[in-house]
Amino acid sequence: MAGGVPAYVHDLTIGLRDRGWHVTVACDPMCEVADGLVQAGVRIAPFVASRTPSVHDARAFEQLAEVVRRERPDLIHAHSSKAGLLAGIAGRALRVPTIYTPHGWSFQMQGPSVLRAAFAATEGLLARQAHRRIVAVCASERADALRWLVARPDDVVVVHTGRTTADTPVGRSEARARLGLGPSDDRVVAAWIGRAGRQKGADGLPALARRLAETGVTLAVLGSGLEEAGIAAAVDASGGIAVRASISPHVLLTASDVLVSTSAWEGLPLVVLEALEHALPVVAYNVGGLPEQVFEGRNGHLVPAGAARALASHVAAIGRSPERMQRLGRASREIWSQRFRPEIMVERIELVYADVLAGG
Repeated sequence: MAGGVPAYVHDLTIGLRDRGWHVTVACDPMCEVADGLVQAGVRIAPFVASRTPSVHDARAFEQLAEVVRRERPDLIHAHSSKAGLLAGIAGRALRVPTIYTPHGWSFQMQGPSVLRAAFAATEGLLARQAHRRIVAVCASERADALRWLVARPDDVVVVHTGRTTADTPVGRSEARARLGLGPSDDRVVAAWIGRAGRQKGADGLPALARRLAETGVTLAVLGSGLEEAGIAAAVDASGGIAVRASISPHVLLTASDVLVSTSAWEGLPLVVLEALEHALPVVAYNVGGLPEQVFEGRNGHLVPAGAARALASHVAAIGRSPERMQRLGRASREIWSQRFRPEIMVERIELVYADVLAGG
């Protein structure tokens, strides 16, 4: 409904459309990118499914099967675990090849070992019996598929996510003013963008804001669920800034000097790609595909997951050296341009589609 997966689908859809593909997106009409796709002339087919296993999954499957019967697609590209499950079954039943992008494997999430093993077994069954290809967004995601015996090496291809911000350009002075920073306020701002919950590590933000404030760095946080969880107020009380929801990630990144990520697990997070495009150094926990985005000492730093003190120390060190900050930021922009532009992603996805349609 929100976050990286629908943003990815939006960007891929627009890119494919611009290259001559006819794309129908099956999604919940209340999904955050649905209106934008409709305005862009993309057909939306209603497909409502819960995030977790549910007694309503049979109804969701029927919805998807009806979409496939009506649209008669040449292939289906499913995004995220639930869609991968339902699309795999529908594609096999209706003889339409399916491609699957997990955007973070279901068995990677924190939980009981028995449940994770069950998820891995389900993913493996679908990979062997239904999906023609698995498109991993990073090498780490592919390695996990092989480690957990989910898929054969030839069936998993890595296509790095491409991302660019589509907001109306805004200057740095205006962006900082929207954060409540005056023209003479030259403090270093570290941005954090995510959502409340275990994956993004939001519970640790007040303590991080306090540590950074002691070094003269202001942590500015933006994300869903932070206010309801009491995290926003705690960040404000700890010397940080809880950014209003009316401010876009683009504005926050424009106003900031460095991005911090505290995720416990990830695929290839879009917020890091957006930070690279904005020429920001990145300091993050070393999880998932982060090593494919952040190169130690070149455009930022990676620290072990949970090492909040080390994270804060690197951010503070960057903040103390404008020259170093600019050098790391320039490298971030170069990495984005060379690896993560959306047109690169679309071209490589198109090659996967062509291979599958050719019977490969």
